[in-house]
Amino acid sequence: MIRRPLVFIACLFLIIALILMKLHPIRGNPPDVPDNSLITVSGKLSDRQYKNDSFIIILDSAAPEKGDPDKTSVFIYLKEQYDSLADLPPIGARVTVRGRFSLFEEASNPGQFDMRRYYLIRGIDYRLFDGEILSYSKRYDILREKLFSLRCSLGAVYDRLLNEKDSGILKAMILGDRTALDPGIKELYQSAGIAHALSISGLHISILGYGLYRLLRKLRLNPVAASLSCMLFISLYSLMAGAGTATVRAAIMFGTCMVSDLVHRTYDLLSALALSLMTILFTDPLYIFDSGFMLSFGAVAGIALISPVLKKSLPFGEKKLMSGFAASLSINLFTLPVVLYFFYEIPVYSLFINLLVIPCMGVLVVSAVLTAFSGLFLTIPAMLPALICHLILLFYERGCLICQSFPGAVFTAGRPETAGIVVYYTLLFLFCILWKRKKSGKREEKPSVSFLPFLMLLPLILLLHFPRGLNYTMLDIGQGDCNIISDRRMKTVMIDCGSSSVKEIAKYRVLPYLKYMGIREIEAVILTHTDNDHICGFLEILDMGNRGGLRIKNLILPEIDEPDEKYGDIVRSAEEAGIKVSKICAGRGFSIGELDFGCLGPGKGFYASDPNEYSAVVEMKYGVFSALFTGDTQGEGEKQMIEKLSEKDRITVLKVSHHGSRNSTPEEFLRKIRPDASLISSGRKNSYGHPHKELLKRLENIHSDIFCTAYGGAITVRSDGKETKIKQYLKQKEERKNEKSFN
Repeated sequence: MIRRPLVFIACLFLIIALILMKLHPIRGNPPDVPDNSLITVSGKLSDRQYKNDSFIIILDSAAPEKGDPDKTSVFIYLKEQYDSLADLPPIGARVTVRGRFSLFEEASNPGQFDMRRYYLIRGIDYRLFDGEILSYSKRYDILREKLFSLRCSLGAVYDRLLNEKDSGILKAMILGDRTALDPGIKELYQSAGIAHALSISGLHISILGYGLYRLLRKLRLNPVAASLSCMLFISLYSLMAGAGTATVRAAIMFGTCMVSDLVHRTYDLLSALALSLMTILFTDPLYIFDSGFMLSFGAVAGIALISPVLKKSLPFGEKKLMSGFAASLSINLFTLPVVLYFFYEIPVYSLFINLLVIPCMGVLVVSAVLTAFSGLFLTIPAMLPALICHLILLFYERGCLICQSFPGAVFTAGRPETAGIVVYYTLLFLFCILWKRKKSGKREEKPSVSFLPFLMLLPLILLLHFPRGLNYTMLDIGQGDCNIISDRRMKTVMIDCGSSSVKEIAKYRVLPYLKYMGIREIEAVILTHTDNDHICGFLEILDMGNRGGLRIKNLILPEIDEPDEKYGDIVRSAEEAGIKVSKICAGRGFSIGELDFGCLGPGKGFYASDPNEYSAVVEMKYGVFSALFTGDTQGEGEKQMIEKLSEKDRITVLKVSHHGSRNSTPEEFLRKIRPDASLISSGRKNSYGHPHKELLKRLENIHSDIFCTAYGGAITVRSDGKETKIKQYLKQKEERKNEKSFN
């Protein structure tokens, strides 16, 4: 560290930046106007795209015509009046656009992808829909526009010579254009642990930069001219490819290597990494919270710090195959906490599939570049490298599919504790320091392998989750219901899973939450009734099959006479998926782990044409804590339930019926159970007016604390069986408290 002052300064800079960001987080600066308002903004066009059948432009240094003078970046979806990207203003032009204002969606559940945060890190504060270009300047950035045109031309070559899937992969891998990337391929690569192959990184820069350098030297160009030419080429290539963090990092490190050769100094990998880190964070400190930034730098740090240790410790570590294995293992060990913190799961076989993927990357990159540039002039010479690209990509895809078919291909570990991450990296660095000292104290550079078992067991620290008693979360899934309950041993029950206002809730909200919590198995799913806003997410999970990575053991439905067709379809679908189906009615109960459940309705033999009336009403107990889940119960079913209650049946938490509708949860019912807290699941600005004012008034009259997903996102209830704490994922309105505790 002392011999590497840049590394010491970078570490100090990183720590200070983290502390400052936590104390004074940088917020977005969108205009203070209502959502969906028509506004006019002016800014410098920095990018234009065609994605999901829409033309998109991004304006930098943009400011509303009548608004805050502070400038920001804006993402704009244009109206359907343009035929091609060439019809849009050039890069660097000053553009004035009118459109409907909208903030990016903010994550309202644990584990959910936070689109607002993602774009804020990239300096984009808001977006406009139905954008109409009013005017643009004649002056523009000639260099960037030419580079953009070149990227479009190279992309067109891939479209012409390859199928749509392969073309999308090469555009992402070589040109930095991910707009045409097939979502299925992206998901497949991620699940196999080779998503890095889709991004421009140090490997690409090294192949292109050093390949060009060797070519220029063979052409007898002197070292200075060759180095400067290569640095210029890599700089222009990085700019053409979008200048992502991994690309910029690799370009800076490549330039550092070229300069060190020119001045006859030894190239130090860690010092070059430190220089690139400080350069990027000085430009935009928010990247310190970006997963791509962390993974890119972590991969190189792993190779620099851990790979030398493994090469000396592993048998035949200096051999090419074992050296590649050591490098792959080093990257995995160093980036594991980052992977788990952001993605909650581990691709188990990624270490081995990368041994097949990485050696082919050089051939793939060279073939892809030859395809693109030769295809600009002649089609036939480009067909051979295009065929090589297709075969390698087919090999990647088949390899990923084979790995995915193996048992336990993906291990869901959940987000690790912050303390666990700190301990993990502390021990990892101590290990490297001790190894260095042990190595320097011997004449022969062959250290003992005694450190290796310790290194292999280190990841277990990240899997430690301390028991916290009952954890019940009402997810924010819009206008619908999804309740997930776990005891301290992670025995989990889901009550309802559906929404009428949000699409694909299982993929984007329910499964991410379960992965975040480290839940791989659900003991039972209770569907209170068959309305779509209570079942569609469950059916989506069944359709996903093994791809969802979730095992469901039991399905529990209300026992009713003359079930309708939808009821029968659910039963058949569950049985085909290997799920045991059971039915409950009033008076029956069951236990799962430390959780006790009892059914208050419907009564045996109950019949109703309206599914809401036969909603299963389930009471859960954990110590002195109790919760009542009422589905959408109403009418005769609600009357039967009330008759079974006495005023002694006080409830800790009530899941309010029917999303807080006006006529649900009558006063007589509330007087009997007198819940300490009432939880309402409803969508923001829903057309039904839920939760209704009259319902809220009834809850306030019994002094029940009210929590609603529409106000503050997911609601989490934690209890040790005696004391209970309730909090919401998002900050609520100022007049409402964010957390409530009671005994």
